[in-house]
Amino acid sequence: MNRRLLTLLAVLAILAAGCGSDTIAEQIIESNDGITDVNIDDDEVTIEFDDEEGGGSLTFGGGEIPDGLPIPVPGGGTVQTSFEQSGSYAVGLAYPGEDFDDLAEFYGDWVASQDAQNVSTSSTTNPRSQSWFGERADGEFIITLVEVPDGSGNPTVQVSLNWTTAG
Repeated sequence: MNRRLLTLLAVLAILAAGCGSDTIAEQIIESNDGITDVNIDDDEVTIEFDDEEGGGSLTFGGGEIPDGLPIPVPGGGTVQTSFEQSGSYAVGLAYPGEDFDDLAEFYGDWVASQDAQNVSTSSTTNPRSQSWFGERADGEFIITLVEVPDGSGNPTVQVSLNWTTAG
């Protein structure tokens, strides 16, 4: 299933959920080839799919950290998105803004401890961000931290963890 299509379907589900028509939105999305289940529950939308890559799931507005994700996740964050498909994982988390330095040190130490090739890092100051990319024998990782204001203008750290299994 194409990630762009999944994103479009999730946006449709979120919009429809906001209008109070969960069942209609679920039926519309489930009518697409490969979609096996849709669940719209308050602000959380989960789409399960089956395709030539083995299927998987995508959750917006919450979700769980996939069991197979080999990148560690420190406590204190809130899962905002979760994606899993045949050895590929993506998780979006939010942390309080004051955690930026601790998270940057945590992931910097983790990356340094890996037997990784082609490691690259980047950072910016406005907005404040830090990212790492690397390859291991068993897959590739991308880790990104970005400090952004929440709905009230308070700083939060948006953490994106991406893993693709080799092979």
